[in-house]
Amino acid sequence: MNIEAIYQNAEITSTSVCGRHYNRVAISYDEFAFLTELIGVNNPYKGYGDDFVEMDYHGEFIPLIENARNVVGQNYAEDFITRSTTQALNTISRLLR
Repeated sequence: MNIEAIYQNAEITSTSVCGRHYNRVAISYDEFAFLTELIGVNNPYKGYGDDFVEMDYHGEFIPLIENARNVVGQNYAEDFITRSTTQALNTISRLLR
């Protein structure tokens, strides 16, 4: 699953009176389970039969998305550092032969 696709395709279920601010959002249970598993938090809806999870836009949804983005970014940075270190060690090893 793609975090940005989840963010962009979330269904807005409630807006402010003027219609410019989001209050509540719904995403599929599978998307919610993916995000909670990715960031390592407990899924409070595990075992429920609902297809969708509705949550507060600013208090729940945005922090969930931001935490998932941070985890993916951190994993990418760690992978990059590991690859760079491995490449550097391989280069040094070849030079010392």
